[in-house]
Amino acid sequence: MRKMKLLQLFPLLVSSTICGAPLAVTPCSVDPNKMDHKQVTLHAQIGFTMHGIVALSDSCKGGGQDVAILLPNRGDTPPVSFELDPQALDRLKPFLRPSGGAVIACGVLRGEIRYKTHFRATMEGGGPQGNGYGPRGAFPIALVLQFVDDIHPCK
Repeated sequence: MRKMKLLQLFPLLVSSTICGAPLAVTPCSVDPNKMDHKQVTLHAQIGFTMHGIVALSDSCKGGGQDVAILLPNRGDTPPVSFELDPQALDRLKPFLRPSGGAVIACGVLRGEIRYKTHFRATMEGGGPQGNGYGPRGAFPIALVLQFVDDIHPCK
Protein backbone atom coordinates (compact mmCIF):
# COMPACT_ATOMS: atom_id res chain seq x y z
CA MET A 1 0.00 0.00 0.00
CA ARG A 2 2.81 2.44 0.92
CA LYS A 3 4.63 1.77 -2.36
CA MET A 4 1.47 2.57 -4.27
CA LYS A 5 1.12 5.94 -2.54
CA LEU A 6 4.76 6.82 -3.29
CA LEU A 7 4.30 5.80 -6.92
CA GLN A 8 1.21 7.97 -7.13
CA LEU A 9 3.12 10.97 -5.72
CA PHE A 10 6.13 10.49 -8.02
CA PRO A 11 4.55 12.25 -11.06
CA LEU A 12 3.72 15.26 -8.86
CA LEU A 13 7.27 15.46 -7.55
CA VAL A 14 8.73 15.16 -11.04
CA SER A 15 6.34 17.73 -12.53
CA SER A 16 7.04 20.26 -9.78
CA THR A 17 10.77 19.84 -10.35
CA ILE A 18 10.49 20.07 -14.13
CA CYS A 19 8.07 23.01 -14.04
CA GLY A 20 10.44 24.98 -11.85
CA ALA A 21 8.38 25.08 -8.68
CA PRO A 22 10.04 27.30 -6.05
CA LEU A 23 12.56 25.58 -3.84
CA ALA A 24 11.43 25.30 -0.19
CA VAL A 25 14.01 26.85 2.19
CA THR A 26 14.44 28.25 5.69
CA PRO A 27 16.92 30.86 6.95
CA CYS A 28 18.98 27.84 8.05
CA SER A 29 19.20 26.39 4.54
CA VAL A 30 19.47 29.42 2.25
CA ASP A 31 22.59 29.03 0.12
CA PRO A 32 22.99 32.44 -1.53
CA ASN A 33 25.68 31.22 -3.94
CA LYS A 34 23.26 28.68 -5.44
CA MET A 35 19.99 30.57 -4.94
CA ASP A 36 20.73 34.13 -6.05
CA HIS A 37 17.96 35.28 -8.43
CA LYS A 38 15.99 32.04 -7.79
CA GLN A 39 12.33 31.75 -6.78
CA VAL A 40 11.95 30.16 -3.32
CA THR A 41 9.31 29.41 -0.73
CA LEU A 42 10.69 30.59 2.62
CA HIS A 43 9.39 28.98 5.83
CA ALA A 44 10.46 31.12 8.80
CA GLN A 45 9.91 33.00 11.99
CA ILE A 46 9.59 36.57 10.81
CA GLY A 47 10.47 39.65 12.86
CA PHE A 48 8.58 42.89 12.26
CA THR A 49 9.78 46.28 13.55
CA MET A 50 9.31 49.85 12.43
CA HIS A 51 12.61 49.51 10.57
CA GLY A 52 11.72 46.50 8.45
CA ILE A 53 10.90 42.82 8.13
CA VAL A 54 13.44 40.03 8.62
CA ALA A 55 13.24 36.23 8.46
CA LEU A 56 15.09 35.15 11.59
CA SER A 57 17.82 32.52 11.82
CA ASP A 58 17.81 32.40 15.66
CA SER A 59 16.56 28.81 15.77
CA CYS A 60 19.21 27.50 13.35
CA LYS A 61 21.57 24.99 14.86
CA GLY A 62 25.06 25.47 13.50
CA GLY A 63 24.48 28.58 11.46
CA GLY A 64 22.07 30.17 9.07
CA GLN A 65 21.60 33.80 8.16
CA ASP A 66 18.82 36.30 8.70
CA VAL A 67 17.06 37.23 5.47
CA ALA A 68 15.77 40.76 4.86
CA ILE A 69 12.24 40.80 3.41
CA LEU A 70 11.82 43.47 0.74
CA LEU A 71 8.81 44.67 -1.22
CA PRO A 72 9.30 44.76 -5.00
CA ASN A 73 9.83 47.97 -6.95
CA ARG A 74 10.48 50.18 -3.91
CA GLY A 75 13.50 52.21 -2.83
CA ASP A 76 16.66 50.15 -2.65
CA THR A 77 14.96 46.87 -3.62
CA PRO A 78 16.72 45.16 -6.51
CA PRO A 79 14.66 45.06 -9.72
CA VAL A 80 12.50 41.99 -10.29
CA SER A 81 10.11 40.93 -13.04
CA PHE A 82 7.04 40.65 -10.80
CA GLU A 83 4.72 42.75 -8.66
CA LEU A 84 3.62 42.15 -5.09
CA ASP A 85 0.47 40.03 -4.89
CA PRO A 86 -2.40 42.38 -3.89
CA GLN A 87 -3.35 40.14 -0.93
CA ALA A 88 0.19 40.06 0.49
CA LEU A 89 0.01 43.43 2.28
CA ASP A 90 -3.43 42.57 3.69
CA ARG A 91 -1.96 39.37 5.17
CA LEU A 92 1.05 41.21 6.60
CA LYS A 93 -0.91 44.19 7.95
CA PRO A 94 -1.65 42.75 11.46
CA PHE A 95 2.10 42.34 12.03
CA LEU A 96 3.47 45.58 10.57
CA ARG A 97 4.79 48.04 13.18
CA PRO A 98 5.05 51.48 11.52
CA SER A 99 4.92 53.38 14.83
CA GLY A 100 7.24 51.20 16.88
CA GLY A 101 7.38 47.95 18.78
CA ALA A 102 8.23 44.50 17.54
CA VAL A 103 6.42 41.24 16.90
CA ILE A 104 7.40 37.80 15.63
CA ALA A 105 5.14 35.77 13.34
CA CYS A 106 5.52 32.38 11.70
CA GLY A 107 4.93 32.20 8.00
CA VAL A 108 5.50 30.98 4.50
CA LEU A 109 6.59 33.60 1.97
CA ARG A 110 7.39 33.26 -1.72
CA GLY A 111 9.68 35.44 -3.75
CA GLU A 112 13.13 35.80 -5.24
CA ILE A 113 16.39 35.49 -3.29
CA ARG A 114 18.99 38.20 -3.81
CA TYR A 115 22.55 38.10 -2.50
CA LYS A 116 24.99 40.99 -2.13
CA THR A 117 28.23 39.44 -3.39
CA HIS A 118 30.66 42.00 -1.97
CA PHE A 119 28.80 42.59 1.29
CA ARG A 120 30.50 44.48 4.10
CA ALA A 121 29.21 45.85 7.39
CA THR A 122 30.63 47.74 10.34
CA MET A 123 29.25 48.53 13.77
CA GLU A 124 27.92 52.09 13.70
CA GLY A 125 25.91 53.66 16.51
CA GLY A 126 22.89 51.43 17.15
CA GLY A 127 24.11 48.40 15.23
CA PRO A 128 25.53 47.17 11.96
CA GLN A 129 25.57 49.46 8.95
CA GLY A 130 26.37 47.92 5.60
CA ASN A 131 25.95 47.90 1.87
CA GLY A 132 23.44 45.04 1.91
CA TYR A 133 19.68 44.86 2.12
CA GLY A 134 17.02 45.74 4.67
CA PRO A 135 17.34 47.98 7.71
CA ARG A 136 20.67 49.84 7.63
CA GLY A 137 21.86 47.62 4.76
CA ALA A 138 22.80 45.07 7.43
CA PHE A 139 21.82 41.87 5.60
CA PRO A 140 23.69 40.20 2.72
CA ILE A 141 20.63 38.12 1.75
CA ALA A 142 17.14 39.33 0.86
CA LEU A 143 13.87 37.84 -0.27
CA VAL A 144 12.02 40.13 -2.66
CA LEU A 145 8.46 39.26 -1.67
CA GLN A 146 5.83 38.21 -4.18
CA PHE A 147 3.31 36.12 -2.19
CA VAL A 148 2.40 35.52 1.46
CA ASP A 149 1.13 31.94 1.53
CA ASP A 150 0.60 31.81 5.29
CA ILE A 151 1.31 34.01 8.30
CA HIS A 152 0.14 33.69 11.89
CA PRO A 153 1.33 34.40 15.44
CA CYS A 154 3.95 31.88 16.53
CA LYS A 155 2.91 29.53 19.32
